[in-house]
Amino acid sequence: MEQISGTIRRFIYRNDDFAIAVMCDNIMCDRTQDIIVLGSLFGVKQGEEIIANGTWENHPKHGKQFKIEHWERPMPTTAEQAVEFLSSSLVKGVGPVSAERIVERLGSDAITEIVEKGPDVLRGIKGITPQKAEAIHTSLLENYEMQKVVARLTPLGLTVKMAQKAYKHFGGLAVERIRQNPYCLMDMDMIGFVRADEIAVKAMVSKDSPYRIKAAVRHVLEEACWGLGHCYLPFDEHIASTLKLLNRDAEDVSESDVKTALKTMVRELEMVVEGNAVYLAWLHKAEARTAERVKTLCRAGSARNGMRVPVWSKEFELRYRVTLTAEQKEAAERLLGENLLILTGNPGTGKTTTVKYVLETFRKLKPDAEILLAAPTGRASCRLAEVAGMEASTIHSMLGIRPGEGPAYNRNNPLPCDLLVVDEVSMLDLQLANLLFDAVKPGTKMLLVGDADQLPAVGPGNVLRDMIDAGLPAVRLKVVHRQAAESQIITNAHRILNGRIPAADHSKGDFYFIEKEAPEEIARVILASVVRFLQLGYKMSDILVLSPMKRGPIGTREINVLIQKTVNPPSAAKPEVIYGSTVFRVGDKVMQTRNNKEANVSNGDIGIIDKIEKTFDEGGVETGEISLVVSYPYAGEVRYGNGQMKDLLPAYAVTIHKAQGSESPVVIMPVSTQHYIMLSRNLYYTAVTRAQKKVVMVGAKKALAIAVKNDKPVQRNTRLKERLREARAASGEGQGMVAGR
Repeated sequence: MEQISGTIRRFIYRNDDFAIAVMCDNIMCDRTQDIIVLGSLFGVKQGEEIIANGTWENHPKHGKQFKIEHWERPMPTTAEQAVEFLSSSLVKGVGPVSAERIVERLGSDAITEIVEKGPDVLRGIKGITPQKAEAIHTSLLENYEMQKVVARLTPLGLTVKMAQKAYKHFGGLAVERIRQNPYCLMDMDMIGFVRADEIAVKAMVSKDSPYRIKAAVRHVLEEACWGLGHCYLPFDEHIASTLKLLNRDAEDVSESDVKTALKTMVRELEMVVEGNAVYLAWLHKAEARTAERVKTLCRAGSARNGMRVPVWSKEFELRYRVTLTAEQKEAAERLLGENLLILTGNPGTGKTTTVKYVLETFRKLKPDAEILLAAPTGRASCRLAEVAGMEASTIHSMLGIRPGEGPAYNRNNPLPCDLLVVDEVSMLDLQLANLLFDAVKPGTKMLLVGDADQLPAVGPGNVLRDMIDAGLPAVRLKVVHRQAAESQIITNAHRILNGRIPAADHSKGDFYFIEKEAPEEIARVILASVVRFLQLGYKMSDILVLSPMKRGPIGTREINVLIQKTVNPPSAAKPEVIYGSTVFRVGDKVMQTRNNKEANVSNGDIGIIDKIEKTFDEGGVETGEISLVVSYPYAGEVRYGNGQMKDLLPAYAVTIHKAQGSESPVVIMPVSTQHYIMLSRNLYYTAVTRAQKKVVMVGAKKALAIAVKNDKPVQRNTRLKERLREARAASGEGQGMVAGR
């Protein structure tokens, strides 16, 4: 490897991770000595001097050029150089006068002193406030230590953003840590196992390194949990899957090596092996604690406390012009006799009315009762609030969960309420269920509402189904009310559940099936349908395109691009920003992909991009970053900087799983054998039940028939049901489901 030094004369091309530049050699800096350099030059400015390490190569077209492996800024060696650097645009908050004062105090090694000893060495220098000292220290760190780390990590295959994140996590030790164990990047949610393996090859980490094997053991389980919803994997399946991942190129690792790594991780409390089941330790704890807590809540104290349902159902029926079924009346009665009750039922069976009836009954009996309402998503909580006529929140918000912190409410500081109603419980994964039940005070009444026939949560577990199958107290509503029965959306949802192909009578105007075979034709008709509904006066926010998968010509990625090009094309009047491979443009429909309590937005919330703007620092200087502002129906405006854009996805089309808990006036969906692996009854049942007014299915009836016929329930490896049954058996409690009479 050779070393050259020089000044960057100009950039031919650059982005964060790669640049081509013209550099003049410091010894003979004239245009005859220009050198073409290429590599990662993040943070280097035109006119800046650097020391570059790398190799010379001859390009067949462009000739001799220098390929940079890593680079660094030369440290000033004289007082004059130190003053010049400190007063340059590279250091925030320092002018020529302040720079001279700093060098006068600290000498020609001023920069090294500040970097190594921190902002305190600037204390007492005239004109340098504590805030300015902090800004100077940060600027120097970014320009020397961080840039040095970035320059040495990018040749290993890290992007600049990954290298910066590693620096923020490990500081000056980042290069040493990552060269020793590249798999630590997985713990920071930067990359997956395969990418870490590629970095490990460049870092010369051996294939049988314990770091590599342990990372694979953990990765296989995490993929099963977050990709397939399992809480554990059978022992033999886990070992086999781990070996397959580790030995995909060559037989480098033995079964004994994997079992040894697993034993070590069990000893280190990272994994749990329970019988034939291999768990991530935190998930095993969540499952066991959920079962234990639910048992405690069910048994706590006297459930009824002498309360009786008054004979007032007629008054309720007259006021709201409804006729309550026997099960709906019973739900209110049973909640008084139980501390925990599950209310389940399909569309049109009156869950909403029942919740309203239960709430008003409880208020009549306990006028001063504290009642809390919650749901997994912002959209679902807003619908619950409308039904109940009182405030509702997301579960995350109610529990006071903040990123990187535990919940504000837990068993030591329980939620202050007498009744807790949670809607859309089918969306509750085991991790969130554990936090929810842990925060409920024994003696509090809980009404858990959900449709057990919907898709289970995206995360691990099948909480609602497991609780029902374990025999927890439950009422299932079965009677489809007359008004609901007139809707083809409701009747076809029930037809799908019963294994029958939906009947689409186009004359009724609420359910359409348009037959097309070729994926390209299906995509074209979906786009035409979107355009037609917009012409009829619907807004883009009223239209939800759902697809089973992300990939392919009728997956969400391609459909999003197609719709964006048509309904929101590029325009000089509409600023846009490119983030990775995604174009975000003013007017685009986007979805939040993780909970953000500070901004009051939840995973799955959908909004519209209102603005895309440049950002400025406190001194009014452009930072070079772009921010976009998204307007949400309930959270208002939320600003996203470069670091937060990863939390957004285009949302003209979303996967059916992502649409759980949402509703839209219009739902359009492809039905194709291209999605054969995903065709199932409960998937399309979930999709159809997202629609409020109109459903448009586009595709092949053969594919729909396959989906409707496939009634195989979603199988998830979970022991919550067994744990709940064991707890109930130990306490002598009976089974609890009451179906429609």
